Amino acid sequence: MLGSKRRISEERGRGSRWARLAIWIAPGLVVLVALGGLSGWLLRDHRYFHVTAVRVYGAERVSQQELMDLAQIPRGVSLWRIDGERVRARLLRHPWIRDVLVHRLLPNELELIVYERRPSAILVGRTASVVDGEGYILGPPGPKESSSLPRLTMPGEPAGILGQQVTDASVVAGLRILAQIQDHAFFRDVGLSHIEIINPERYILHTRRGKLIVGADLSTVEEKFAFLSIVEDALRSRVQRIDAIDLTLANKIVVKTTTRISQSPGRLQKRGSGSGQAH
Repeated sequence: MLGSKRRISEERGRGSRWARLAIWIAPGLVVLVALGGLSGWLLRDHRYFHVTAVRVYGAERVSQQELMDLAQIPRGVSLWRIDGERVRARLLRHPWIRDVLVHRLLPNELELIVYERRPSAILVGRTASVVDGEGYILGPPGPKESSSLPRLTMPGEPAGILGQQVTDASVVAGLRILAQIQDHAFFRDVGLSHIEIINPERYILHTRRGKLIVGADLSTVEEKFAFLSIVEDALRSRVQRIDAIDLTLANKIVVKTTTRISQSPGRLQKRGSGSGQAH
């Protein structure tokens, strides 16, 4: 009984000593933490961390001056005071910028890795605009785009403003057709000048070898491409000229021809016109 009381007394004594020690140490720890935080706060604004260079990678269409104007990085600012997410959000306002990564490079440099949108076509309505494969409007075409990009022509004006995505169903399908064409061996041979949008279900592809009428998805007429050269060879010796080949009908290739006018001595001869179907 006396032993247990002695153990309880000793434990209470040790507990009180730890409590007194904690009371003495706690204020010191608080002071140390406060001094450390204050030192860090003051150190982050030291001129050693002032941004001296901004490195830009990946920007071709967007000039470095445009990037600096959008990023709004003050001269002499500390690297630690730059909010990377805010800088990124400001840069994404540019219609040509698809994404951007912002990295701090200690002690005093900032890195911007820019991913630009790739122009896919010129969308022509009442005005002309360069668009990427997802339908984002990038701006009016310059000489480079005008000479190298295919055109999507449509009646009226597509709904959309600079930097935003066109949602018109016919334009979306037209861009999808264009993407399919660019990866297709058949069209590498025949070329493509422009796609004429008639409606969301009907498109005219203008190629060096004439016009092809297709629906909203080329994969549905994939097997018909192999027969086009056969059809052309069969009609080449005839008097009709191929005006268009319609691939929109199931299990059929409809060839639309126009009248050829040939000249013989003393008179003009007008040849017939019509259409034929290849099954």
